[in-house]
Amino acid sequence: MDITIAIFNAFNRESVLGGAEIIRDEKGKPYRRLSPNVVAGVSFTHVRQAKPPFSLVAMCNNPQIGIDAEIWPVGKADPAFLDSVASFEDRPILARLGQLNYDPARFLWVVKEAALKASGEVMIDPRDLAVEMSHNGHIKVSSTRRASAPFAEIGVRILQLKPREGDETVLLAIATTGIDAIKIAFSEPDWTLQTIAMH
Repeated sequence: MDITIAIFNAFNRESVLGGAEIIRDEKGKPYRRLSPNVVAGVSFTHVRQAKPPFSLVAMCNNPQIGIDAEIWPVGKADPAFLDSVASFEDRPILARLGQLNYDPARFLWVVKEAALKASGEVMIDPRDLAVEMSHNGHIKVSSTRRASAPFAEIGVRILQLKPREGDETVLLAIATTGIDAIKIAFSEPDWTLQTIAMH
């Protein structure tokens, strides 16, 4: 599965979509209409805390695609924010994130938000989603034991986006089904993109 990621100014979204029509399903999930009977996945996220702010789009032939990104500071999480997003099942990955000295609350938020966008589900409490490491160092998101509704397992690839000039680090999560066999295309000359394996 090929996924293309592009950076764009929030006011210039059409430039990265190549004129493709954007449609939304009944839950509001966007898709690109490629022809009258063919749709492809598209997902947007906005990094408002960056200087200057920018947006990202992920496009894929798989309609179930989700992307989310945030500035990823080193340091501890706000305990109230962490309590609002962490589930009991997140404890093993929280321990791993503590070893890396990254904000675990922001990590969970970005991963769970990307998974929700890929699934098309809305209004799910983040504490009803469990984030686990899979065998290959990638991430999977599924329902917790406390969840009142099922959530189909979604794979998430974790990436780090950095400007060639500057010191901001952006945590980027790409979520879809079939995450093990993806190829990511990214060609922004002012940025570098690296996969983060959570071994």
